[in-house]
Amino acid sequence: MSLKENARFAFGLKYVRAFALNPDFTKPTPSRTIGGVGPFDFSGVADPGKVGFTAKIDGTEYEMEIDLSSVELTNTAITVSELVTALNLVFVDVTTPIALVASAEENTNYLLIKTTVTEEADMPVAIQLYGELAEITGIGQGFGTKILVSDTIRTMGEAAVRKDSERITTTDGNGDDTDMITDGYYKGCTMSIVDTAEDWEMYALFEGLTIDADGGMDSPTFATKRPYIGVEQYYEKYAQGQNHESDLLGYRKKEYFKCKGMGGDSSHEYGWSDGNYSVDAVTFRDSAGVLQPAWHRDELTIDDFNALMLESL
Repeated sequence: MSLKENARFAFGLKYVRAFALNPDFTKPTPSRTIGGVGPFDFSGVADPGKVGFTAKIDGTEYEMEIDLSSVELTNTAITVSELVTALNLVFVDVTTPIALVASAEENTNYLLIKTTVTEEADMPVAIQLYGELAEITGIGQGFGTKILVSDTIRTMGEAAVRKDSERITTTDGNGDDTDMITDGYYKGCTMSIVDTAEDWEMYALFEGLTIDADGGMDSPTFATKRPYIGVEQYYEKYAQGQNHESDLLGYRKKEYFKCKGMGGDSSHEYGWSDGNYSVDAVTFRDSAGVLQPAWHRDELTIDDFNALMLESL
């Protein structure tokens, strides 16, 4: 029950975040960011001795390269084990050590990269991995796990998708009906997003595209596969009555777990051109067969919100 004295009122849309999911459609975390099982084809890289990628830990970027020149002459079948060796050589480099470790995940043999930090209080908020290595090894389904943050999105409208209830009727000889009305159920939701900015990175993630070295981008084709993504929205909450902006009580977070996005229509005319997207979030069964929700809501204090480091990650 929400009486006036304890009611909380939602205001605005502060931030939206989007990121590619792991290949098994779980959320990448500091303790579990995975790629594929291999073998991986590195024959198309310009220099097998300098395969580049970026590791970003709580906002600090590390531009890194691994050396695969001595692994296999054609570099067409690099195994997870060989990648683990090459990655860990870079992670423990005495000149630029980084608190990451690579391994083959037990039971799945996925390429696993995680933090070496074990104390909960010191655990990174986020680890992001992207670049050429991520594309080839399937990290973030080949799109990397870069977290895209936007504070320019104007609206994020949500419409529930449900299986409608049905009325099944039989009529007897006297013309009397007997009905059974089936239960409908929730399938997920579709979100319509309007962004006041033209965000090419967000568009590329939603449409399954890559931005080239010159900053350009091609359209999708009928063969383009859009990745599964996670989406988060953050908005403010206030008490009932008159509020100054500084009377903020905290924030609310809504996280959508398994989504696919798509770019929408655009209109270029004498005026500002919004960016439009649609996102479908679904209920689903995970790899263990457990039914999972489409979304989850959280209450955040102001300190909780600030600890997420949304702008600096």
